[in-house]
Amino acid sequence: MRMRAAVLAAAGVVAVACGAGCAPAGGPASAPVSAGTAIASGTAHAPGTPGTSAPAGAGASPAADGAGRERAVYAIDFADARHGYALRSSCTGGERYRCDTDVIATEDGGRTWARRASPVGEVRAPDGLSAGLHVLGRDRVVVEDRGRRWFSADGARRWKDADRPGARPVDAVPGGGVLTAVCGDQGCGRPLVLLPESGARAPLASLPALTDWRVSQGVPAADGTWWAAGRRPGSREWSLAGSRDSGRTWSVRPLPGLTGNVFGVSVSAGPSATYAVVRGELPGEQVKNGLLAIYRSADGGRTWERTWRHRPGVAPLSSLGAGIAAADGRLMIAGEDRRVHTSRDGGRSFTASGPADVAGWVSWTRAGYLNQDGDRLRLSADGLTWRDIA
Repeated sequence: MRMRAAVLAAAGVVAVACGAGCAPAGGPASAPVSAGTAIASGTAHAPGTPGTSAPAGAGASPAADGAGRERAVYAIDFADARHGYALRSSCTGGERYRCDTDVIATEDGGRTWARRASPVGEVRAPDGLSAGLHVLGRDRVVVEDRGRRWFSADGARRWKDADRPGARPVDAVPGGGVLTAVCGDQGCGRPLVLLPESGARAPLASLPALTDWRVSQGVPAADGTWWAAGRRPGSREWSLAGSRDSGRTWSVRPLPGLTGNVFGVSVSAGPSATYAVVRGELPGEQVKNGLLAIYRSADGGRTWERTWRHRPGVAPLSSLGAGIAAADGRLMIAGEDRRVHTSRDGGRSFTASGPADVAGWVSWTRAGYLNQDGDRLRLSADGLTWRDIA
């Protein structure tokens, strides 16, 4: 366990030694393997990065195999309810650890997994794990690590370089595409589209004039709407941009009263309302993923009402990822206190249950809600009924 903690705490990762168009040494393996085991903690506030490692608070509980290697899944994403991919680390050596990363794939909704080829190189102490992945279709996946990006169009059996500078703008996000923001020390730039035919990143032609972007989850919400947040130029207040035609046109609506250091805005669409859960910095509170505010829309995002704002010491103080807009109309927030905070009045008041049945990081994927908590991975299409991933 100490070895795993050291890997996760390390600041950097080793460079990957696989050139353009190469398939990693060893080739694909077809034997089924368990998806493992654990979700590794990553950055507490990496905005606009769907399908990557779970932020801090999600937990990590590595499992050891018979050879003494600690294994943990640290990134996972899905194309649909049956097809998904994950990155699984395998580490040995205690404080002088060495870690390999496997790419594993499922074609039955996570019940069984098979190991495929991996473009990610070995990581040695004191470097840490930081690779991520985006699934762009049943057989199409992008893996990225320390500025390098690889694309596979054959189910992660062969890989090639995905970086193609100077890609032309696209009018819309194509089927299977992902919307992502590239973030640095100076904030996040305009969102880019990951193209399913190549894994390349292309500008979206018709984005509204916002700055300091935060992509909601990179894939459309349950009602098919794409969401991203940002600030209007020259303003401290935040707005939410939504597109119902795959990014061809956008409507921008203010999030009333929202200022401050926003880490991410996650939008969840339920049967009767849409919710925007805003995470950010809460000075004075002992949380990493502070719950700044909750906004509710009863008209598909045309107007937003703030139903919750942070008050010192009043729970929920944190949100581990997206809110769950359940099929029965409830809104549920998984907190760092390992409780589920449930609202039956649109996010105006909450009751806490615990120890939580849904604990850890929650994200929206093309397979539904994904819950990542230590060695437990679960999926839910409706926010009420959850099934374990093997």
